[in-house]
Amino acid sequence: MNSDALDAEVKSKVLSDSATGEITRWLQYAWEQHNLVRVYSYCPGPGLQGKIISALSGLDSIESRLRRVERKNKEKQKEKEDESKGKNHGHHRHHRHRP
Repeated sequence: MNSDALDAEVKSKVLSDSATGEITRWLQYAWEQHNLVRVYSYCPGPGLQGKIISALSGLDSIESRLRRVERKNKEKQKEKEDESKGKNHGHHRHHRHRP
């Protein structure tokens, strides 16, 4: 698999800004919930602590994935700007929002 195909593959998985925003809001909400849960974590609930720990590591991996996505989005944004300046040749234009 050559790097161009790989690039296209990665780009196709890049989320829109609004989707990224949604995820960020959801993460913040989940984080607040987690902080509430932590208050109760001293209660020896059945496996509660384990659940919290696994939820936390889940949050961590989501967060790093989110950072990766945001970085990709920035790159993509930059490409769009370059493209509109006409630096890119041979690319079929994507539908534009501006007339």
